[in-house]
Amino acid sequence: MKEQVQRIRLADGRTRDPHASAQAMAGFIGAMKAEDQRDRKRIRRMMVFAAAAGVFYVLLFTLTWIAPPDQSPELHRFVLSAFGLLFLSAALVGRMKSNELSGIDYAQPVGVFLRSVERRYKFVNMRDAGLGVIFVASFSVTGALAWLSAKNRYVPSMDRGTALIVYGGIIAAALVVGLILGRSEWRKRKAPLLRQVREMKADLERPDP
Repeated sequence: MKEQVQRIRLADGRTRDPHASAQAMAGFIGAMKAEDQRDRKRIRRMMVFAAAAGVFYVLLFTLTWIAPPDQSPELHRFVLSAFGLLFLSAALVGRMKSNELSGIDYAQPVGVFLRSVERRYKFVNMRDAGLGVIFVASFSVTGALAWLSAKNRYVPSMDRGTALIVYGGIIAAALVVGLILGRSEWRKRKAPLLRQVREMKADLERPDP
C-alpha cells in the first residue's frame, strides 16, 4: 500500500514526496489500527454484557416452570424467552463483528482497502443499521408487553393507552439520546479518518496529467 501511495500525484500534477507519503500512510494505518482495536474492545464488552443478560433471562424463564407466576404465566414465559433470545443473538452478532475486526487485512491493495474502510467508518452502515433496526423493533415490542404486564400488576388504574404513550416516550427519548451521543462520538473519532480515506480515494482516481 505504501508503495502505491508514493505514486499518487497532487492536483496540480506534482508528484508527492515519496518519503512523506510513506510516513503519512504509516501514521494513517496506525491510527486506523488503534481505532479498530478500540472498537473491538468496546464490542467485546457489549458482547459479555449481552451474553450475561441472555443467560439471566433464560434462567428466569426456567424458574417460571419451577415456580409459576401468579398471573399470566404464559405471558411471562414469552417475554423472558424473547429477551433471552434477543440478548443471546446480540452477543452472537457481537462475536461475529469482533472476529471481523480482528481479521482486517491492512496489507491488501490500497483501492480495496480504502473502500472497505469507507464502508466501515460511515456513520450509517446499511448492514449494521438493518440489524440495529431489527433488534430495536423486537426489543421495543417485547418491552411493551413486559411494561403492560407490570402496569396491570403495579398500576392497575392507568389505562393501556396512557401506559403505551409513556412507554413510547421513554423509548423515543432513549433512541434520540443514543443517536446524539453516537453522532458526537463518530464526529470526534471516525469522521476525520473517513475524510482522509475519501481524500486518498480521490487522489487515486485522479488521472495522471
